[in-house]
Amino acid sequence: MSEEQKRKQSEKMKGRYRGEKNPMYGTIGKLSPNFGRKLSRETKMKISESHKGSKCPWTSEFNRTRKGEKSPMYGKKGPLNHNFGRKLSEEEILRIKERNKGEGNPMYNHLKEDVGYTGIHRWVKTRLPKTELCQLCNIIPPYDLANVSGNYLRDLDDWLWLCRRCHMDSDGRLMNFIKPRIKH
Repeated sequence: MSEEQKRKQSEKMKGRYRGEKNPMYGTIGKLSPNFGRKLSRETKMKISESHKGSKCPWTSEFNRTRKGEKSPMYGKKGPLNHNFGRKLSEEEILRIKERNKGEGNPMYNHLKEDVGYTGIHRWVKTRLPKTELCQLCNIIPPYDLANVSGNYLRDLDDWLWLCRRCHMDSDGRLMNFIKPRIKH
């Protein structure tokens, strides 16, 4: 078949099986011929291989033009939304939380040296439990998360929960704060 014939055949078939004309139209859930079918690991790998190199579907031009009112989910809230009333089991919630930790989180910054002051503090706060009392004086409840070495690294042994006074004293800021003011 020549290129010209292929092009003509393609033009002739365009839109022929779109929407309600498609024999699979409306066959979702239990109506689908694939409903309840379990795929073997080998089959899943073949499908995965066949998709490699193809463009990411949610960044395609087709989906960029389906934003806002053009989206098929636009205005579908409550019972109209496909996730309405869906409850996640504790096991599912834990699995999602585990998957989104650390490098699995889409917002994770893989370039650790680019993480700023606030970012590293947030990272440590989520992983280092707050103590009942300051880790230096053991008298006052802690208020600050202090870095010991001055090198802001993702090393939990390099961080302490301190009260404000101990934090300022360990940083050398307390003497500047208390230093008597000389009037001229």
